[in-house]
Amino acid sequence: TWADEIGIEYKYPFEADKIIYDGDIITLGNTTVKCINSPGHTPGATTFIFNTGDYIASIHGGCGFNSMKKSFLDKMPGKYEEKFAGARLFSAYRTCFPGKKLSFMGEEIGQFKEWDCDGEIEWFLLKYPSHSSFQGFVSDMNHFYLSHRALYEQDDSLRGFEWIYPDLSDLSVTAFRRIAKNQDELIAVFNFTPITREGFVIPVNAGKYKEVFNTDLERYGGQGIRNFDILNSTSDENGNNYITVKLPPLGCVIFEKTKNN
Repeated sequence: TWADEIGIEYKYPFEADKIIYDGDIITLGNTTVKCINSPGHTPGATTFIFNTGDYIASIHGGCGFNSMKKSFLDKMPGKYEEKFAGARLFSAYRTCFPGKKLSFMGEEIGQFKEWDCDGEIEWFLLKYPSHSSFQGFVSDMNHFYLSHRALYEQDDSLRGFEWIYPDLSDLSVTAFRRIAKNQDELIAVFNFTPITREGFVIPVNAGKYKEVFNTDLERYGGQGIRNFDILNSTSDENGNNYITVKLPPLGCVIFEKTKNN
């Protein structure tokens, strides 16, 4: 086992100190822990809700929350190309939204088959352009995340996040701002429809903006719908600033406020 490989001594079968049931509350000093049965696809998995009086946190014990079978890619609606576009879009949304990131094995190459613990990832898929392009996208997205502090530096604070469009349900578009400690900012916009949106208005702070990431690049398998020019914010009659952009179908576009304003 992995424990043997790294030199951990253990006794099996494990002897439980306490059998817990759904709804049980455990007291640890000044902290209370509520136990909630949340099996997903793992029998016996439990979520523990910690309440210290100052904050509430949750920890999930088990092998995952996935109660909807199929791989990440195969859960996407639409035709073949739309599945890949949707997977890029949702992957970008997860990367840009506050919180730590987790992708499941095989997701990074666009595997249609659900991961199987008895077999290896289907690496042969990388022979096909759609899958190798998706792997390239995941690599670029990860490097983009690491090189932009706004996406992780204030993950645990409202100072690092601001909604721009939280509820445009009629358009299926959402947008938010991520902010670093030095006030560098990114604006992430997500179009969850298979429709290109021209002349889309985004409220911004005054300044100049440029597109720095786009899930619709042709090298990712997209259509190449982009915003090439530097975007100067415009003020309306009420003094509110905005930029006008183009949103690709089933795509995410990220804009960065330039330092030379």
